[in-house]
Amino acid sequence: DGRLTNAGSLRTSGLDVNAGYIRPIAMGSIGLALSGTRLEKREIEALPDVRSYDCVETFGTTCGQPSPTWRHKLRATWYTPADIDVSLSWRYIGAVKSDRTLPQIGGSIPAVDAAIGAQNYFDLAANWRMREKVNVSLAINNVLDRSPPIIGANYILSYSNGGTYPGLYDLLGRYISLGLRASL
Repeated sequence: DGRLTNAGSLRTSGLDVNAGYIRPIAMGSIGLALSGTRLEKREIEALPDVRSYDCVETFGTTCGQPSPTWRHKLRATWYTPADIDVSLSWRYIGAVKSDRTLPQIGGSIPAVDAAIGAQNYFDLAANWRMREKVNVSLAINNVLDRSPPIIGANYILSYSNGGTYPGLYDLLGRYISLGLRASL
């Protein structure tokens, strides 16, 4: 009938993990917190009754944003008796490969654009409760100044920006923030 319809679908399944633990020590307490996702299936069907693609562990023009099998944030925090909390966080994003490496999609792709390796980012943060309603915080994100993974210009990425995926990877490199919060 000539009308345009948006009849595609996306189905995902997996497991989200959130866990926390705090243990007293001689000088305050230590806390661990984990938030992770294990992706089992990410099925894309552009049109009903047309081939669907399982896009787990891929990225590209058909599958879009990288969909690693595993990603997490693990944070360790030392809660000191002096009302200062110090945290180290590890952000992990698993490796992915071009969706063109899937047999049902195929196509040529330069080796440099075939995969994005696993990415690791480490962040430091401190929070000092100066008074009952006054907090000072300092954070250093991406302490090791990791650059985002770059995909070559030979590969057309309809979902990327500037040769990478800003919604997933750290674009700024190392950055420092200082904050003061006071409540009445």
